[in-house]
Amino acid sequence: MAELKPANENPWYVLATLYGEQTGDGIDWELHEKNRRAWNAWAGKDLADTGKLFEATNVCSVSQAELTAWRTLADEVKCLHQEQMVKRNDQSFVYEGLPSPRKSFDFSDLIFGLPVICNDFAFPTDVTFQNANFKADGQFKLVSFFAQSSFQGAKFNSNAFFREADFAFGIDFREVEIARITNFYSASFGAPNYFGGAQFKGLANFVSAFFQDIVYFRDAHFYEVANFQLARFGGLTNFVNTKFDDTGDSRIDRTSFRDCQFDKPTSFREAVFLKNYPDLSGAVLHDNTTFTAKEGYWPDKAQRPYKDRDEEQIWAEASKDSCATIRHAIAKQGLPEDEHFFFRREMQFAGQIGSWLQRLPYRAFGLVSDYGHSIERPAKSLVTTVVMPSGVFAAKLGTAGHGAGLLDFFREIWAGLGLSFANTFKFFGLQRLHFGKFFQEAGPWLHFLAGTQTVLGFVFLFFLGLGLRQRFRLR
Repeated sequence: MAELKPANENPWYVLATLYGEQTGDGIDWELHEKNRRAWNAWAGKDLADTGKLFEATNVCSVSQAELTAWRTLADEVKCLHQEQMVKRNDQSFVYEGLPSPRKSFDFSDLIFGLPVICNDFAFPTDVTFQNANFKADGQFKLVSFFAQSSFQGAKFNSNAFFREADFAFGIDFREVEIARITNFYSASFGAPNYFGGAQFKGLANFVSAFFQDIVYFRDAHFYEVANFQLARFGGLTNFVNTKFDDTGDSRIDRTSFRDCQFDKPTSFREAVFLKNYPDLSGAVLHDNTTFTAKEGYWPDKAQRPYKDRDEEQIWAEASKDSCATIRHAIAKQGLPEDEHFFFRREMQFAGQIGSWLQRLPYRAFGLVSDYGHSIERPAKSLVTTVVMPSGVFAAKLGTAGHGAGLLDFFREIWAGLGLSFANTFKFFGLQRLHFGKFFQEAGPWLHFLAGTQTVLGFVFLFFLGLGLRQRFRLR
């Protein structure tokens, strides 16, 4: 990485702050307007000559009057630019003249000690802030006409605002680090757009953003809430290996894709949602939307600190809806194992909602069979249902036995197991065939025990069938 230089050594920065830098606690909008008019007049001075003026004014919010004001402001801008460049640097500085708007706008490797305000600044060619270091807030409602904007490797020590920015040819935001709020509200992005490896350490606001084509968030990290509500993704969208921590101040705030529209295949493969399931209510997911159905990529309830019962229910209801949405999206792709992964979580959250009586069936379903996924649990339950009461039946058989020898003891044990098996699987008819006389003489409590075994046998056998069906994809 190149050594960082003061911003005032850069001719483009001095041109962008021709009438003065933002030095107060708030933004001096009158000063900003003067700087913007001078910048846009200079940036647009060659558009008419290259035949791009009409195209530029049709794709952005900058007025044609500002882009064609160079004749009026030329002398003043040229004079002030040289004056400010000399004034802001030491005696060894050599002025090289006003840069050309036809060349790349290079703000790379600069230290910006004061707020940078570029709202409605026009860029007729590519602009780069690569590896720049912003010590204070930055506002970049940039208007990029014909080339990509690059902030690759830039570091923002405060807030970064790109509200309603127009990146007609996309943005390169790879490896950017933002310490506080990132605001791309209603920003428009052409293609391609790269956010890979970016670190959003504060709230990331992409509400109503429009990604017209490809966008990559691969390996990005959202430390607090990422809000993409009402955003539209017009091209391939990649959130592979992206991490969503949701560690903001509010315990129930979470990453939101609410009412988003995904027009093309979208990948959340190996994306990690550490604290919350994303809000997908009202989202239109593409049929080829992928999620990773594995442990470790989704929140663990045990790690969730609830303030009270109401908060737990709010979180559970929201998470249940998200799991249902993801499950429906995966079902369209014919991935039963992945679908059942989110079904199980949907049922888990259903077991946290409502009164204890409403929660009981879901929790019992999960305990007995892991929501129809486990073979082991119902099989163990069946074995337990057979084995545990068998001692009671063996003891009863022993009292009516014909001897007290060791061989008789083992016979009674096996007879007790056989009787218990016959009770559990009564549909085989073994109970009536081999133990009819025993039940004629048995008391009501033994009949009750046998009946309980029969009921539990049907229940556990049903859940065992569910597990086998799920495991072997039986229809």
